[in-house]
Amino acid sequence: MWEYLWRPWSIFAGTWAIACDFLYHLSFMTWYIQFGPIILTFTLAVVTVLMDEKSKNTKIGASKKEDEKGDTEKPNLKITFFIPIYLIALVVSMTAIYGPPQNNLFDYTRMEFWIFIAVLTFSDVFKYWTDNKEDQKGGMRT
Repeated sequence: MWEYLWRPWSIFAGTWAIACDFLYHLSFMTWYIQFGPIILTFTLAVVTVLMDEKSKNTKIGASKKEDEKGDTEKPNLKITFFIPIYLIALVVSMTAIYGPPQNNLFDYTRMEFWIFIAVLTFSDVFKYWTDNKEDQKGGMRT
């Protein structure tokens, strides 16, 4: 349940960090305004894991097989390709409106940006491929 709360928040935090990187010339823009949502997202993820582990340890009468049946959610390939396309559109539109960013990571004219996008995309595709490996072979999960 908790991942449905922090996944949208992490997309918001990433968008916020990228947008604030383009607005860094403003006087009120500081590092904690830019990276605060990312720090909060990391904190939320850690708290989520701790709460999830605590709830799994305190379940009464639940067997491990019942818990494993609920954790068979497959990754969504649409989201895997949506995030890099969204990041490219965000960076290109912010560059067109505000000019180049402060960091080189979000400057689409530099190679670092395209390496970041490629690593992000291929890591998500690799995760999707490894999670669905048994389904592609036609085998069953045990």
